Amino acid sequence: MSNLTKLSASDRLMELAPKYETLVKQGGEIELLPQEEEILCADWIDMEDYAVQGVWTQSPLYKEMNRAMIDAARKGIEYSSSKDGDEAHGFVSKVLPVGFRPGSNAIYVSSKL
Repeated sequence: MSNLTKLSASDRLMELAPKYETLVKQGGEIELLPQEEEILCADWIDMEDYAVQGVWTQSPLYKEMNRAMIDAARKGIEYSSSKDGDEAHGFVSKVLPVGFRPGSNAIYVSSKL
């Protein structure tokens, strides 16, 4: 049994129909077709509203990613220059649990945020 099938239906983000699971397991490809109705309904969403959706709030990884995204949008990334003119900036790595499924993943965020 895969990790995906161990999750309840309400915890799954996306699930393939059985006929597509078989196709993929056999090395086939699923043709992706634009869903015009969904495209017409697409709209902007406030970053804060996006970040507080249930699946993201249960995930340390996505909570950190959304926090970094919001901080970067609000504050920008200010780089300070050292005396010799080299810019001092970089990223730090954080390994966090995904939260809504088993496992963890690394996220790299600005050391300035």
